[in-house]
This record gives sequence, C-alpha cells and structure tokens, in this order.
Amino acid sequence: MNTKKERDLNLLKKKQGFTLVEVLVVLVILAILIAIAVPSVTAYIGKAKDRKDLIELNNVKKAFELMMLEDVENGYFGSSTSEESNDESNFLYNNATNFIYGVGDD
Repeated sequence: MNTKKERDLNLLKKKQGFTLVEVLVVLVILAILIAIAVPSVTAYIGKAKDRKDLIELNNVKKAFELMMLEDVENGYFGSSTSEESNDESNFLYNNATNFIYGVGDD
C-alpha cells in the first residue's frame, strides 16, 4: 500500500523540470519586455550625455570669460602701440566674447 509520502515522492520524480512550451513562453515575454525597455533607456542615456556636454561647454565658457576678464584687466587687449596690432586684438576680443556669450543660451 502506498502511503501519502510515497505518492508525493512519485509525483516529484515524474515532474522534474519545465516543458519546452513553458520555457519558450518565458523567453517570448522577456524578449517583449526587452524590446520595450531598450529604446527608452538609450534615449535617456542620450539625453544625459547631451546635458553633460552642455554643462562642460558652460564650464569652458565661464573659464574663458575669467581669462578674458584677467586679460582685459592686465591690458593685454588694446595695449599695443601699433594700430594694426590693436585692431587685431580688438577683433579677437570681440569675436571671442560674441562666441562665449552665444554658448549654452539655447
């Protein structure tokens, strides 16, 4: 006569793993979830990189502004006696300031 314990043991021996259909269903569900998640994650990573680049560009802008202020205070722009050299330094100064004030203002 089979006891309850023997019947349970026999049932466990008969069912030892997953069927092929069960494994395939799980794989299909995982593939669908991955197909949904990957594009949104890559878009988020792209936006984060854009923000990082903008922050770095603004840091360069601030450093350049400080450099320009120090150069103006020390007389490096427009301090030459030559009129041609003075025009050239003013041209560089004006273009550089126009450039740095246009960065990151979007």
